[in-house]
Amino acid sequence: MKETRKLSGALSTAILLPLVLAIAMVFIGCDFLLEDEKVPSDPTIMLKINIQDAEGLIKTTVVADNAADVPEGVKHVTNSEKNALQTVINTAITARDSGTTADKERELSKIIDAIDDFKKALKNGTGAPLDKTALIAKIAYAEDILSNTVVDDDAPNVAQGKYWVRESQEDTFAAAITAAQTVRTAGNLIQSTINTATNTLDAAISDFIDVRGTGTKTSVFDQAALNGLIADANAIKENTSVSGEGGDDISPAKFWVTQTVMDTFGSAITAAGSASDKNAAYLDLVIAINDFNDAKKQGTLPNRTPLYGAINDAKNAKTGITKASDASQVPAGSKWATQESFTALDNARNDALDLYNNFDKSKNDIETGVDTLNDAIDAFKDAIDIGTKQNSVTINGLAAYNGCSISIGLFVNNTIDINEDPAICGNGTIASGTINTDLSDTSEEGTAWAEASSWYIGIRITPNDDSYPMYFVSKATVSFTSTTDHTKQLSDFDWLVPAATALTAAEWKDSEIDGEVTEKWFSFSAASGTTYRVWLDDASGSKTLDAKISAFYSNGTSIFANVDSAWTSAAQSTIAATAAGTVYVLVTPQTAGDTGDFAIVYGTGTTRPGAPVDYTGTYSGVLSKGSLMASGATLTINSITASDFISGTSMNISNVTLGADNNITSGGTNIGTWAYVYTNSTKIGIVWAYTYSGSINEQLILGKDNVDLICSSLTSLVGGLNSVVFSDIITDYDGSLTKY
Repeated sequence: MKETRKLSGALSTAILLPLVLAIAMVFIGCDFLLEDEKVPSDPTIMLKINIQDAEGLIKTTVVADNAADVPEGVKHVTNSEKNALQTVINTAITARDSGTTADKERELSKIIDAIDDFKKALKNGTGAPLDKTALIAKIAYAEDILSNTVVDDDAPNVAQGKYWVRESQEDTFAAAITAAQTVRTAGNLIQSTINTATNTLDAAISDFIDVRGTGTKTSVFDQAALNGLIADANAIKENTSVSGEGGDDISPAKFWVTQTVMDTFGSAITAAGSASDKNAAYLDLVIAINDFNDAKKQGTLPNRTPLYGAINDAKNAKTGITKASDASQVPAGSKWATQESFTALDNARNDALDLYNNFDKSKNDIETGVDTLNDAIDAFKDAIDIGTKQNSVTINGLAAYNGCSISIGLFVNNTIDINEDPAICGNGTIASGTINTDLSDTSEEGTAWAEASSWYIGIRITPNDDSYPMYFVSKATVSFTSTTDHTKQLSDFDWLVPAATALTAAEWKDSEIDGEVTEKWFSFSAASGTTYRVWLDDASGSKTLDAKISAFYSNGTSIFANVDSAWTSAAQSTIAATAAGTVYVLVTPQTAGDTGDFAIVYGTGTTRPGAPVDYTGTYSGVLSKGSLMASGATLTINSITASDFISGTSMNISNVTLGADNNITSGGTNIGTWAYVYTNSTKIGIVWAYTYSGSINEQLILGKDNVDLICSSLTSLVGGLNSVVFSDIITDYDGSLTKY
């Protein structure tokens, strides 16, 4: 049987498969939307697209439960996070294939959310870069063994000394090599996967060597066969290097021999070319090839750990070092280096990373890279200097906040975001009306000081009870290029006034705290020397939120703080002569996290303004005389609209007397009757009926400022107002219609 050599099983697949995949991806990836095209709205199409996106995420994302197993900078998710997305994908596929439109819409919403959750779950690895050196070396060794083995069915068909296997055995080994090559080129790897692939291929190599046989054919080798073997020998020789350093200068993926072995092999090849006995020459060259292959070794496997250590050292060398052009830009006592020094170290580190990831490099190359990077680290450290910029801030005038925590930060402009964490900051506790703190640069590379020479100082004061923090920003910028101490007064700062709802005197304002909003601000204008009172209708009154109130002048100075109950008695203060202007009132839950509704009102009087009343409901115990309503009658009010009332001439209050006997008189003449309307023992208004211009008129007064709501007929009043809502309401009137 004719000898055949099968390298295609391992090599052609490795070459053609990526090419086919690349071509396929080109066509798959060509689903572009033209500018005029709209995103499809059909749930089946959208579900299909999102399923493909989700499956692509799973295929291309590293999965590991331990961040240390994933190279630094490589994103990954845990197994549970991957499984959560896969579960949603599975249900989405079912809906896509057999679900109703409602099913598809529901699963579309779920998979969109799941994709978003998956992306949010991506986190950086913390482990060393991947080391594929051993795997690549093992693949090279396997390919070399395969290339020196022929396929046949019987030893007599193969030259004496040559290795052979059956086709099925060769196919199994080639598949093992292909599997290892797939891992080598994959993009979503962790080191344990690479190590497993290496060990698996090593086992396949052992199995392949065990099943190899040697040929027994000793004759019938013509010149053409000998020439083919000589060509094979020269190819083996050309792909092998000479090392005088024991392989330290050779890549682990390549082979080497000593000069003596190389010379001996060369002589054997030359002798075969000039031999007259073709059979003997062929068999001798087979022996020479086997001896040469046995003498071949792969380059020394380098230890990349020291290089990775130097790479980390280079990164850590920059920690706490500010990037600046001179010492005046850097706080006193802090370390700094120039941009050029940072760049030189970064370039050296990047070169080292490239070297680490180049798995064709020799042991000598790796060790030289370690030395080069360590030299760059030493040069960077030698270039580090000490800054001279003053970084201390003192703020006085804080006696009202003694014991409170304070945070101080620097900002380039005064339109600061209170949720922003400044890179340059300091913290402390206010004592004896003052705070002194050093400012530190917390940016990753310590470059924040170099952004500006003058800064706005922002401060946040947090009360001891963890209530609403007060935010202030300096009225002017402060230069930090000098070495003098920076001392400021609180009066040098503006209070960052919160957004507030304006109040109108004596008018209740309903509001609520719903959890998303944790406090509410209100404001009103105040005159100097006037005493203002604020009432709060909360859980102590008719509302549900147990709340407390605080008040501040427009400069942030506290007027009163955390008043727990302002329902039965108001929180009050007389405005200082120098503090006229806007007063800000803060309402917060008594217990953090509580929710509910409340109402707030302010005024200058000593009596709490009447609170708004919802008159929807059933009113009992209506007192009356005469024909108006029977004693104990019930008045039902569901809702009121303006159309339920007729416009008409109301009685002139000044000419009418509502008597204590419930009679209505005008000019001494009895013209009708009246009664109070009660609910929960509280007067909420009056009803009356009277003769006017020869006809009977009836009124239900539930309003404010003597605005009368005139019922359309006596029947509807007596029978119950079943569809009436009051737009103008009062709390109560006494018998002479005097409001209180």
